[in-house]
Amino acid sequence: MRRLIGFELYKIFQQKSIYIFLFILLVLITVSLNGPVSRYEPLTVHKMWEGELTQDKIDRAAAAHEAIMAKESPSREEWKEDGIYENIAVLHTLRMERETQIAAIAEQLQDSRIEGYERNRMKLHISMLERLDTDRYYSHRGPAEMIDFVNTFGLVMTGALMLIGLSAVFSNDYATRMDQFLFSAKYGRSRTVIAKIIASMAYTFTVVLVWNIYNAAHRLSVYGGEGWKAPLQSLFKYRDSPYQMDLAAYYATQIGMHLAGAIAFMFIILLISALCKHSTISIIVNGALFTFPIAATSLFDFDIDWLNRLITYSYTGVMKVEELFRTYITVNVATYPLPAPVAAVGAMLLLSLVCYTLMQYILKQKEAVSGSS
Repeated sequence: MRRLIGFELYKIFQQKSIYIFLFILLVLITVSLNGPVSRYEPLTVHKMWEGELTQDKIDRAAAAHEAIMAKESPSREEWKEDGIYENIAVLHTLRMERETQIAAIAEQLQDSRIEGYERNRMKLHISMLERLDTDRYYSHRGPAEMIDFVNTFGLVMTGALMLIGLSAVFSNDYATRMDQFLFSAKYGRSRTVIAKIIASMAYTFTVVLVWNIYNAAHRLSVYGGEGWKAPLQSLFKYRDSPYQMDLAAYYATQIGMHLAGAIAFMFIILLISALCKHSTISIIVNGALFTFPIAATSLFDFDIDWLNRLITYSYTGVMKVEELFRTYITVNVATYPLPAPVAAVGAMLLLSLVCYTLMQYILKQKEAVSGSS
């Protein structure tokens, strides 16, 4: 079995197009990240504000903000410092808004007509809001850009390199007549499929690992390693997120969720490859499947609730991750509210199982045809 897996790994990683495309992507991304951005100049003053936001810090930040706004022409350094004071004010506002939101939901729960899933959903929401702690300030530009990389460049790199590397896993066997040999070999279809899946998983993990190393090296060299203790709600996109975690915990969760979506997409690629005799057709079909959810959300504004929800829980939605954590979204499972990230992982497991079952069925039919010929 090891030799079979090694053989499948060799077939995937020997493709020169992978390395050419990876090089082109990294060059384009590097130009995009460095071109329009001026050199980062860290503020030493932010150190005195880091940590827990006491009332004294909040009051002093408000006074410093008012002093800068009172000036006719604040300096560039003062404008940059004012960004700190505004961030502190936002975090303090989030705490007050959260207390108001908890009180509003608790009042709604007094209505006896609200029951079942909706009541459980509201109770879970309150418990999550009560655990939130946004009373901490840290300069977090580095972690913010690393997190945003996953939603943008990371998504593109994973999808593109998986399309190039995996779309021909079965199609090339058909083109070279290798399928006849594999189906008639000692271990037959079952072990061959498992070997291809394991090799494809290893390739997918490698792709994600490569751009993660690039992402970390590039952003840490510019911004250093500060800011990971900042709450998730420090980032503008996640102001309404009910999840209690700092940026370090979220980044680890984000990569894990991205991998879950990538593995589900891997199974789809392998299924399409098993159906297509030509690798070109496999790449085109898989490419269309990958880009449709992205185009649907980026280029079109579909006011169709079920379609938007389907895209959120699709493999690309899970690989992008951010929509699952930005707001409070749940799925009804026997009146129990399942948080969106948990539901998304479950959906990816189910999708992978369905694709695996269909793949085995399709190849079984091919094996039967091969055996009778």
